[in-house]
Amino acid sequence: MFKKLQFIFLSFCFVLSVQQLNAQDLFAKANKQFNLGAYDLAIYNYQKILRTDPDNATVKGNLAEAYFRTQKYLEAIKWYQELETYEFMEPRHMLNYAHVMKSLGQYDKAQIWYWKYKAINPEVGEHFALSCDRAKLFLADEEQYDVKLFEGNSPSSDFGVSFYNNKLLYCSFRTDMKRENMKRNFSHIQKAGNQLFVCDDKSNANFTNINFLRSDIKQTHNIGPLSYSGLKVAYTQNDFADGYKQISGIETDLNIFFGDVADETGDWENEVAFEYNEEGSATAFPVLLNGGTTMIFCSNRIGGSGNFDLYITQFENGHWTEPINLGNEINTPGNEITPSVYGNTLYFSSDFHTGIGGYDVFKATINQDGTVSGVVNLGKGVNSPMDDYYYTVDPSNGLAYFASTRLGGKGKEDIYIAKNLTEDFLAYQEESQLEIPQALDLEKLAINNTIAMQQSPSENENLQTTNEAIPTTSAVTAPVNTTTDAPVFEKTIESVDQSNYTISEKELEEIEAEIEAEESVETIENEVILTDENVIRNITVSEIDEIISSTVESSEGALNEEFAPAVVVGTDNTFDLNGAKRVAYRDIITSASNVYFIQLASLSRTQGDIKPFLKLSELGNLYKVRKTGMVKIRMGYYFDEYEAKEKLKEVKSQGFYDAFIVYEPLITSQLELVNTGTSNAYYEGEYIPSGAVSNFKIRLASYTDPLWFDTGSVKDIGEIEQWTKGEFTIFVLSGYSSFDQAEQALIKAINRGYSEAHIVEDVNGYLQKVQRN
Repeated sequence: MFKKLQFIFLSFCFVLSVQQLNAQDLFAKANKQFNLGAYDLAIYNYQKILRTDPDNATVKGNLAEAYFRTQKYLEAIKWYQELETYEFMEPRHMLNYAHVMKSLGQYDKAQIWYWKYKAINPEVGEHFALSCDRAKLFLADEEQYDVKLFEGNSPSSDFGVSFYNNKLLYCSFRTDMKRENMKRNFSHIQKAGNQLFVCDDKSNANFTNINFLRSDIKQTHNIGPLSYSGLKVAYTQNDFADGYKQISGIETDLNIFFGDVADETGDWENEVAFEYNEEGSATAFPVLLNGGTTMIFCSNRIGGSGNFDLYITQFENGHWTEPINLGNEINTPGNEITPSVYGNTLYFSSDFHTGIGGYDVFKATINQDGTVSGVVNLGKGVNSPMDDYYYTVDPSNGLAYFASTRLGGKGKEDIYIAKNLTEDFLAYQEESQLEIPQALDLEKLAINNTIAMQQSPSENENLQTTNEAIPTTSAVTAPVNTTTDAPVFEKTIESVDQSNYTISEKELEEIEAEIEAEESVETIENEVILTDENVIRNITVSEIDEIISSTVESSEGALNEEFAPAVVVGTDNTFDLNGAKRVAYRDIITSASNVYFIQLASLSRTQGDIKPFLKLSELGNLYKVRKTGMVKIRMGYYFDEYEAKEKLKEVKSQGFYDAFIVYEPLITSQLELVNTGTSNAYYEGEYIPSGAVSNFKIRLASYTDPLWFDTGSVKDIGEIEQWTKGEFTIFVLSGYSSFDQAEQALIKAINRGYSEAHIVEDVNGYLQKVQRN
């Protein structure tokens, strides 16, 4: 009897330990998805955890943050409210809870949490607490603008208006217009990047004549907004995702490019990168002036006042001059973004200058002495409690266009048209004929701003933020690489806020509505009002109050336990493996998330000789990274900064004294795994290779988004490898001692839904399809 009871007790303990282990694995998976920016999947898994562990405060906090970053503020506020019942709330949750309250117009409640946050960061907490009082005064002002929705808006995000040749151009994630050669992407996680659209006849007040700006043979996604001056165009190469917050301050994958206008539509050719784009920081939102010889832009590069600052540069003798910060009157410890110029007025948006909520639009005067001063909030109408940015004025009629996430719109971000009711706007000529005053004297600007920043700092100059809304970043320049190949300079990242990651976009068509997996991610068993996009956009303040004051119920959503099966985008006859290269072994790369690498060398005259570095294989994987004509030899990669620094110490102890850390997106198209080490220790596989391993492998499937590949479906029948060719990701199984063993595994893979799987042979890094004779 005793043995029977003992057996039952041990069985119970075993089951309990398995459940705990599964919960830990699920938590690690959800956190990884969160860090990679796959917030919808993270939300799905956090909710699953709460079904069995409903009192887990850490999970609730991460769930609130995921909703915050996807701009689903009503859902976020429910989970932040849950955290109020616990004895301790993390500072970032306190601050973002207050930000969400303010964005929903709940200034009194937001102010309470800003004052609480003051105990952690006195300057920032008090600044935002007092801004709530000012916000209420702004909203009490009389209407200054007649604001209406732009007719070209879609249910997706629309933003970034610009003008050329009496045409209106803008960016949109809309999916109701299809390109003839658009490739299908079966990912349910990540939609395609924005595209550029043009209203050919701007005189049509309804803006219904909308077309694609660029032809199918050119790069069409992740471009914008645009800025024209004369026959020059400047634009941002972005990584924005539909419905996600575009700028939090720690972005690194934004760069400026230029082109020569090719035709009357505004399309361009001869693209060239801005010479002051930087690895490890973002450079974005250019504004061209004076025929393309002057540019104002934004960057979160080292040496600014905070995160994104405004800079100015001029084109002289074939090169752009070193960018100059516009100074502390304009730039703050927060983010100043999306500038535009109309006459002698500079417009921009800021999340730190005192405003109504989120990003507000401000204006400042460009003075004759080369300075920019007199920051003024544009007030109610243009600004709202939500994010308002991309403000620009049509030079032909003085009407202003801007983007906003405010309630009541058609989509996730909408374009609005504003007419100022208190000023008589003059209709300027097209910018190419506009005589910009000689105020933009860079020499005077440099002197004046240097004096201002050194002798007369603003009251916000020394504010340090310990939150992810306004993170701090520091870095130093690395020593010159001393290899025999031509050296290049790199930036060593000493400290980077890792609280947010972004995912780069790939082309796809609209996800089919009947597929339930994506819908289940956003479904909560609570009220439908929180997940219906149309209802959310028209919700009243009283309804928000009711939601905030209501009791938060359990978040057991009606979520599918299984995702839809994997879908192949290439078949034997349509997808050629020639040119494919391996980029990951065991630990797959799911997106262009930011990671740490240890750079060993940067070579310009070779294909990247890996032999001198092979002795480091025991410390980690070795990669070749190809970009801008260079081959960089790197070891890694690491999500944790501390781990990267510890590995760097070991690398230097073996004589590689010039090695340093870089922090940048993990882009598979630039990557080649040339030697596997032990650095990618995160491995959930169950397959154990037996004896000597042959070159026979199984090609499973090809995807346009690797996040949709289910590693759990095959991890017990082979070692998972990730290969890439262009925009496609190919998943391969290896670890077989013979063709027969590979063939047995192939049968299992086909039975698990990979109907197009077949055996290939890895011949010196090239995959070749094989058949038994």
